[in-house]
Amino acid sequence: MDVGHWGRQSIILREARPIDPDVALEQRLSAERGAGGLQLGEGVGKDRRKDKEKGKGKGKGKRKEEGNGGQEVVRGAEAAQNDVSASPRDGAGLSTFSDIPSENGERGRRRVKEEDHYGFLYSISEADKHYTPKVAVETSRIREQKWLDMFAKWDVWMGPKKHKLKERCRKGIPSSMRGRAWQYLCGAHDLLLKNKGLFDHLVSQRDTEIVLNVIDKDLDRTFPSHVLFAKDGSQGQRDLRLVLKAYAIHDPKTGYCQAMAPVAATLLMHMTAEEAFWCLVQICEQYLPGYYSPGLHAFQIDALILKDLLRKYLPVIDRFMDSKLPPNPDESSHKKGLDPVLYCTEWYMSIFSRTLPWPSVLRVWDIFFFEGVKVLHKTALAMLSLAFHSPSDRAECKEFFNLTRRLRDMSVSITHEDVLIPAVVRDEYSGSVSKNEAYSSAREEKMMRSSLKSTIERCLNSERIVIVDSLNYIKGYRYELYCLSKHVKTPQCILHCDVSPDVALTWNSSREDETERYAPDVFDSLVMRYEKPDSRNRWDSPLFVVYPQDPLPAEDILSSLLHRKPPPPNLSTQSQPLSSADFLHDLDRKTQEVVSHVLQAQRTALPGDITLVSCGPRLQQQAPPTSSRYHGRAASAEETVH
Repeated sequence: MDVGHWGRQSIILREARPIDPDVALEQRLSAERGAGGLQLGEGVGKDRRKDKEKGKGKGKGKRKEEGNGGQEVVRGAEAAQNDVSASPRDGAGLSTFSDIPSENGERGRRRVKEEDHYGFLYSISEADKHYTPKVAVETSRIREQKWLDMFAKWDVWMGPKKHKLKERCRKGIPSSMRGRAWQYLCGAHDLLLKNKGLFDHLVSQRDTEIVLNVIDKDLDRTFPSHVLFAKDGSQGQRDLRLVLKAYAIHDPKTGYCQAMAPVAATLLMHMTAEEAFWCLVQICEQYLPGYYSPGLHAFQIDALILKDLLRKYLPVIDRFMDSKLPPNPDESSHKKGLDPVLYCTEWYMSIFSRTLPWPSVLRVWDIFFFEGVKVLHKTALAMLSLAFHSPSDRAECKEFFNLTRRLRDMSVSITHEDVLIPAVVRDEYSGSVSKNEAYSSAREEKMMRSSLKSTIERCLNSERIVIVDSLNYIKGYRYELYCLSKHVKTPQCILHCDVSPDVALTWNSSREDETERYAPDVFDSLVMRYEKPDSRNRWDSPLFVVYPQDPLPAEDILSSLLHRKPPPPNLSTQSQPLSSADFLHDLDRKTQEVVSHVLQAQRTALPGDITLVSCGPRLQQQAPPTSSRYHGRAASAEETVH
């Protein structure tokens, strides 16, 4: 069995029948002892033979009683040398050994690392963060069968039964079904079927050496304590390199971002490299668009949204954060408090894979693949609420250093899945309010409009159609949305459903769901404040007016969105181009070229020769005219700095 598939195929056995690591080790050692491959005692190999020759080996092979120094049992040299890279299918709770001095001074083999339920190696001091969720065997089997039935009728479960699917994602996906479920939830399964062979084609292409060098540097930093990535050149590292390389070629505008590595590695723990690639494509393009692009524009928007959510739902904690200033703050800056960017970057960019215990990470990902980016906000709010809920918790973080340390290393009592996940799935931080509440309060309507605009700004791009069907009855707000479309260089149109207030009132009264009806006072207020779109305004053009008895002009609407030239963006909203990420590399390469040309000219050139070295189109100087005698010796490098 390929080690890259172990999380999907064998983890169900561990979940269904938990095995104590020491018991599993003793069983394996007993089997090897029967095969003649086991030695008992503290010395192995050459040291043991020497002891035997000296007559000091008597009694070395006997087991020691507990309390008299402990028992040390090791395997033969051939069986023990591959402990770290052993496949998890060999048993739960594998151990690694270290050749360190024993209690009596002799060198022996001692267990220093354990492997948890998910394949992470940890020491005894880290045991509280590597717990194993307890799931009954029958419960696990029933849940697995439910998911298999859902896979068989996936279109039905993503349609009429979507609310039930949401509940099952929140309860947690069975370990054996998790990789397949993630692919179905994000749509990667369909993409893989429609683009068979594309991943192999991308992997076979040659990428820029700079990108590959950056990826190779990050391989050793990505989950070095997991058995798939612990060893240099392991199958996990090779698959991770292929996935990141393929995406850098697939989306050259985004390229490679360091935060992609833990996301791709998490996927590889549950599926093949090709499946992980398509899941990564969906995460970067559908769930977190713009998160990993240069400038991290979308992430910065979500950090501002988190700040607004803190102010709305956790005002006490928000004021507590604002009261904390970093050491030596910039006096010229009016910005006070702890900016969420300082602590939520790692949370959001890695989807909490570097922050939470692994059972909590998987539960958050289960919900994330169904509910989307709002899960990141709800998880962050839940963590902050649990960490600074009581006055005593806030009193412990009076100093800025203590506050940042608490945010960086939260205790398991906060991040444990039994504590964190119930706080995440509560609707307390959903931000959902009824339409009557939103339109009856100017403050609520302003906040809802701001939140909606931020969501549109994060989702809008030249390859996506975004439909906004609320809060845009004011022409000033339509103008703001028009400026957003100009900023991303994409066209937009207005669809106006023109009916009389009496007809709209009849429709409103006939709605079966009372929560969907406008209250009479709210309805009258909206009719009075409504500003009808006018095609003479550039932000209301093109305008499509539809009456109840008329068919929808779908072709004209699509044509205006897909084939019309977008309006030019305002120059005041355009950001200055950032310097290239490989600027230092190119600068060093060009410097070496100049030095090599100078050294070569000193060795071969004659007096009066001219050698030209291009440093880019902007820096290239016009060479002075040369005589015909030296015309053949003039040279110019054609490489340019991008």
